[in-house]
Amino acid sequence: MLSKSLRKPIPSYPIKTGLDGTMGIAGLQEGEDFPYMAQQGFPPDFCRQENTLVGRTQDGGIRRDEQGRPILECSCGLVISGSSDSTSPFFSPGGSFWTNNSFPLQNLPATRDPRVRPRNLCMQFQYASMALIPIRNKERIIGLLQFNDRRENRFTANIIEILEGIASHIGSALMRKQAEEALQSKRKRLKDIIDFLPDATMVIDRTGHILIWNKAMEQMTGISSREMIGQGDYAYAIPFYGERRPQLIDLIFARDEELDARYPHVFRQGDTLTAEVLCEALFGNVGAWVFAKASPLRDQNGEIIGAIETIRDITYKKQMEDKLKHNIAWFQALFNATSDSVMLVNPDGNILDLNNNAALRRNLSKDAMRGKNIFDFLPQDASATRCLALEQLLQERSLIEYNEIRQNKHYHIRLYPIMNEQGQVVQIASFSRDITENKLAEDERKRLQNHLLQVQKMEALGTLAGGIAHDFNNILGAILGYSSMARDSCPNGSALARYLDRVIEAGERAASLVRQILTYNRKNSNNRVPLQPASIIKEALNLLRPSLPSTITIVRDINKSTKTIFADPTQVQQILMNLCVNAFHAMEDSGGRLEIALSDCNLTAQDLVHHPHIQPGPFVRLSVQDSGTGIPLELKDKIFDPYFTTKEKGKGSGMGLSIVQGLVASYGGMVTCESECGRGTAFHVYFPAYTEKSPAEHVQEIRLPRGKERILFIDDEMMMAELGRAMLQSLGYQVKAVTCGLEALSFFQNNPSSFDVVITDQTMPGMTGITLAQQLIQIRPDIPIILCTGYSSTVSEEKAKSIGIRAFAMKPLIMKDFAVLLREILEREQTVLLETMVARVPKNTVASNGKNP
Repeated sequence: MLSKSLRKPIPSYPIKTGLDGTMGIAGLQEGEDFPYMAQQGFPPDFCRQENTLVGRTQDGGIRRDEQGRPILECSCGLVISGSSDSTSPFFSPGGSFWTNNSFPLQNLPATRDPRVRPRNLCMQFQYASMALIPIRNKERIIGLLQFNDRRENRFTANIIEILEGIASHIGSALMRKQAEEALQSKRKRLKDIIDFLPDATMVIDRTGHILIWNKAMEQMTGISSREMIGQGDYAYAIPFYGERRPQLIDLIFARDEELDARYPHVFRQGDTLTAEVLCEALFGNVGAWVFAKASPLRDQNGEIIGAIETIRDITYKKQMEDKLKHNIAWFQALFNATSDSVMLVNPDGNILDLNNNAALRRNLSKDAMRGKNIFDFLPQDASATRCLALEQLLQERSLIEYNEIRQNKHYHIRLYPIMNEQGQVVQIASFSRDITENKLAEDERKRLQNHLLQVQKMEALGTLAGGIAHDFNNILGAILGYSSMARDSCPNGSALARYLDRVIEAGERAASLVRQILTYNRKNSNNRVPLQPASIIKEALNLLRPSLPSTITIVRDINKSTKTIFADPTQVQQILMNLCVNAFHAMEDSGGRLEIALSDCNLTAQDLVHHPHIQPGPFVRLSVQDSGTGIPLELKDKIFDPYFTTKEKGKGSGMGLSIVQGLVASYGGMVTCESECGRGTAFHVYFPAYTEKSPAEHVQEIRLPRGKERILFIDDEMMMAELGRAMLQSLGYQVKAVTCGLEALSFFQNNPSSFDVVITDQTMPGMTGITLAQQLIQIRPDIPIILCTGYSSTVSEEKAKSIGIRAFAMKPLIMKDFAVLLREILEREQTVLLETMVARVPKNTVASNGKNP
């Protein structure tokens, strides 16, 4: 494979061939093809089309022979694949293909190898003389030299033989270049690896000159690699006690084997070695303990060509060993004073020593436990964990930490290895700490963290819902707007009018559902109205039925004439849906019976003794009962807690019942639960009855208010802009509709007195509605502005009015509501204007008729 550094775009070189023709070189194999490396005299079209030799199938795949090798096309492919024919006059003994007149090759019989015939491209360029010389590296063909000439008789057997010799030298040179680059790359990788080893590492050659001095060695000795690379004559020796002494690496050449040793008190370059420091060093208080290991480096013939040494700082480990060895009294005092349970065991687990707390925890004496095996005092599950930990410690010979549970208590276990000078673990110190209280606090922290994550998920879902609601409200606005205008054009009582009334009713219901989605993301006043709940309950059940399996039977007992309640219809649907989904999960596996009942009831003070915040009186009761598994008694008090759930992961967030309770409580009602394991569950929702007089069901048709004022209407959706113009024009207004806030601003700046009111969408690219409103008010402070939005997390009705916006309308815009709102705004503005004009007239002014104006 040709290295990337050798592979370059096809250049044109002034190659002297002794021919007046052209020459190309197909380089070393690249992948499975042989593209040109260099050329002289070939036309660009020829190079581009002949730059690949791999045959292709109709679907673009590579054609292969029975051995799976790619089939190389044309005479070039024959030469590269070594398929020469010694009996053919076109092949030389060296495997080259050549001819002084290629045109007759097109007439060879079809039974012969078709690759003997060059591809038509050579014929198209009128190349008569052709020579294809294989480039070899030993016995392997790695490419070819190609010579073409439009004249005949340009080659002889002697020329071909000379070219074959040249090609052989080219192949050897290319392979040497590739091998040299590969070697350089390996050397660089090796240097990079050694340079970033955590152990201090150095490499010297056979003469003792430093080849590598890595970063860890710089840090350990205080000498930079710039100072050391190339140094010889023993310059690398590390100073001990102020003088340079041999290292292991010096002994490699004499002993020809891997060596290791420990060195005490190694000092950095530049350390001041006074008598006091050397005295302190004798007692291990200064300097560093290191562990060194050296190995010979050999060439391919096994001869030593250098050596490598690694040095590891084991000061901390040595200090710990010394403390355990020389401070027994101090250790014993600490051993017994700590609140941890501490044991000293051998690698087999036999107890060598233990502290007072370890014995007290098991109500035994220290003598009764010494000599016994630690596994005799551990339960089965803890024994298995401890066994694995001990195996890991013996392998890694380092501190092992883990937690385990014994008798409903949580313990943090630390196992520390104590090793001899040979690095073998001879003892293990076991530290066991009771962390039950900390674990409970950690569990509570995790629970709160999970709670926060769930809240953040809900906020993210709310943001997503808001974005969807913005676009969906535009669609609903078009449906409701055009349907309302069509309805106004139909005679009352006609079939078309009834159909359009149903469309408008469905659209308004869809708008209510969008508002329900948005209740998760903003705290706005809900659309609570006096309503008869029976129709809402039936509609919700009709939506629910297709989503439940046929194994669940729905039984309805709904009183159509129950009292009126004051609630948001979509929230009532939400309450029923959440309760029914809970019931479905309770009967998911075996099916069952789902009963929904709606009726009137009266609750007395005695009934509400456990709910003192609820006033006695008439209520409407919604009951949802299932025949499922029921709720265990110990869980009944938790079912209304946020995020509490007994469902599998992915089947619920635990918010359903919490939301139900919160909504019902906001209405002044309550939710009760009756359940028994194995006998099902019943939830009863009590809505306070609406005692005020309900509006009549059939309201006399009101004619929409009209006007003649001039309106500037802005919405970035073309469909909504056209709808707004059509709706307002049908009411008699003069409307200018634009789809860009910047365009509207420019138009208003040029004609500030041409409009009586501005109606703008909030969410628009380039400039939001509230920004546009601020700009318009600066130009003309008295201009009334109505801001419309389907959803916005950055603007509220209060904020809009605080900057001078007269009204805040939620999308979708329902024609009858919007017509009334617009008329109210305009009449209010006219009243304010009239009062301002009257206030400016002096009180003593008398009209021509003798009366005060």
